[in-house]
Amino acid sequence: MNGVYGQKFNGQGLFQWGATGLVIVPLGSDTQSFVENVSLGTGSLVVWNDSPAYGMDTLQAIRLDGQGNVMCGPVAVSSAPATKYGLSIDITQAHMTAVAWADNRIGNNSIYIQNIQPDCALGR
Repeated sequence: MNGVYGQKFNGQGLFQWGATGLVIVPLGSDTQSFVENVSLGTGSLVVWNDSPAYGMDTLQAIRLDGQGNVMCGPVAVSSAPATKYGLSIDITQAHMTAVAWADNRIGNNSIYIQNIQPDCALGR
């Protein structure tokens, strides 16, 4: 069983999302890997690789506010089924969230990038 859980800490190291953290993806049979996040205000944008079977990976994202409430998502950042790896996420100078990864959807290891807006919309 796999899932994605998160925890927010304050400046004193105290839990902000309960003693056991926040369930982002409940336990299930899909494999979640390469979980990354960036801070957006007091919240976070979380991106992960979801794999129901070998070579069928997709990238998913969700935005959480400072209290751990879902603001938008989950949304498919990359819905093209392929083996994905090397996930990286950052905020650009234009204040967009950029996600980069490699996958083999066209038979070789190509690099892809996608921007995610604060409302979880892609590519604007």
